[in-house]
Amino acid sequence: MNGLPENKQWEIEDALKSKGAIGPCPICQQKRKLQPGISSTAAEKCALVVCRNCGFIALHSLGALDIKL
Repeated sequence: MNGLPENKQWEIEDALKSKGAIGPCPICQQKRKLQPGISSTAAEKCALVVCRNCGFIALHSLGALDIKL
């Protein structure tokens, strides 16, 4: 999850905010935060948004957000 340039991190955050994807946690309604870097699944490279309270994790496809690495 490390090694992502800061400008790409901002690009991901801006894309998620423009889609309304960094709002309150759907489980506990507390604040969530974009984690630095990216995660890879078998099919996608993803951004992680994690709840600071309950730990709920949402994966967001960089391809669907039109983010090129």
